[in-house]
Amino acid sequence: MFICVTCAFRIVTVTNLKSINLFAEAMVKIIGLIKTGEGSAEAGIRQITAYWSGKGIDMDGFAMKDGSGLSRKNKVTTLQLTEMLRAATKTPAYQTFYASLPVAGKSGTLAGLLKGTFADGNLRAKQGRWGRCGPMQDMSPIKGKKIWPLPSL
Repeated sequence: MFICVTCAFRIVTVTNLKSINLFAEAMVKIIGLIKTGEGSAEAGIRQITAYWSGKGIDMDGFAMKDGSGLSRKNKVTTLQLTEMLRAATKTPAYQTFYASLPVAGKSGTLAGLLKGTFADGNLRAKQGRWGRCGPMQDMSPIKGKKIWPLPSL
């Protein structure tokens, strides 16, 4: 099966910058298709869960029901998310992932947020909302310094 790496990078970037849930759902199904030959959300979720478990992350209590994160049945602890982000920093795909994240006050879903603060231009994060809650996964609290995964739910 042929995978266009440049195309995949563009899809991940648009998904993270614009928070396009349909793309996230499709990526989960593509993971299932590539890894098992079954292009379903269930197959993709099994592969994603096995991947993180293989990285030594305790997946007890973790539940993934969709790729977009919109299902109320999705469950992830802050510890799991922190360990996932930390493990991601050690993979070859990390720089691609990092470059895909919106920059506070500058791009994507963070373009209108945190302007005029220290975070403006310095913080890369994936922000999401559920009702009035706004979880954020922070990947660069200080530009040019060590990257710390700091999820808040």
